[in-house]
Amino acid sequence: MVLLLIGTCPLRANDSSAAMAAGGLTLVKNQQVRMVSEVLRIAPRLVEVTYVFQNTESDDVTTLVAFPLPDLDQQTLNVHPVNLAFEGKANFVGFEVWSDGREIAPDVDVRAFDDRGRDVTAELRRLGVDPVNPSLDEVRHGAALRSQHLAEFEDKDILPIWKTRVSFHWQQTFPAGKQITIRHRYRPVYGSWYTPTDSRVSRVKTSSELGGPWCFDRGFVAAEQRLLDRESAANKNGSGGSDILYDNVQYVLKTGANWHGPIGRFELQIDKGRADLVSTCPVQGLTLQRVPYGFSGVAIDYTPTSDLDILFVSSRFLGKADGTDARTK
Repeated sequence: MVLLLIGTCPLRANDSSAAMAAGGLTLVKNQQVRMVSEVLRIAPRLVEVTYVFQNTESDDVTTLVAFPLPDLDQQTLNVHPVNLAFEGKANFVGFEVWSDGREIAPDVDVRAFDDRGRDVTAELRRLGVDPVNPSLDEVRHGAALRSQHLAEFEDKDILPIWKTRVSFHWQQTFPAGKQITIRHRYRPVYGSWYTPTDSRVSRVKTSSELGGPWCFDRGFVAAEQRLLDRESAANKNGSGGSDILYDNVQYVLKTGANWHGPIGRFELQIDKGRADLVSTCPVQGLTLQRVPYGFSGVAIDYTPTSDLDILFVSSRFLGKADGTDARTK
């Protein structure tokens, strides 16, 4: 989406990248385990979730709990930069999980699917190809990938075109009549782009329209313009103005509806970190209030019906994808 204009020409950075939405824990819906509470905290470079679950029955319940990562579209990775915290690893978001304070080492399931939805994991492994981080060459892989329509060929380059699906899972026991706390965290795959405010630009003007994917209101548009004006003026007078950085973090909230009944108490915390501005669309059933770290909202007996997409706007670099190197001006 084009957010900003210079004069009358739309501007979006060439190296803009797309967000990929992850979410919460999932399991087969059952009538025995309910979610007593959930606290979801979203920051530009970290998502943390704390759940309290209760087994309402008189017998222990053991079930498979899973955390699915967003699909990795290998074709998209060929042509667009993606903000992966840990490139080259199956756990590319650094997922960690604890149950009642004890760290869990979950199993990892890696699958690959072609553009028709066919599972091609076995074929790739037969060829010695890593479905997550493929390293391909014509001699070893060319003929097989052509026959299976799993790659595109440009000169000497072989470009994979399958989708990779990674999921973490473990067996979780919910003791009869008791509550347990499960906490997990990971580094989001966020979207990003920027607007320059330096001498390359004769005039910088916000073109953010009211509404849109982040539901901009008049207050946001005015604040964004003030930020642009401030950094542009700082560049002109030599005091070191910065480009304006835009990062969006997505979260699949509706997975919370997989548990028995509504969430007893749901709290959303949006931690803006060092960002100057935050915008997101209203969350049905939740009223967000300003707090020192950003925004917060609480709902009782809550059933999620929509997902989240949060935009962070800043004149400061908010850190690398793995959360390191957050610079100050």
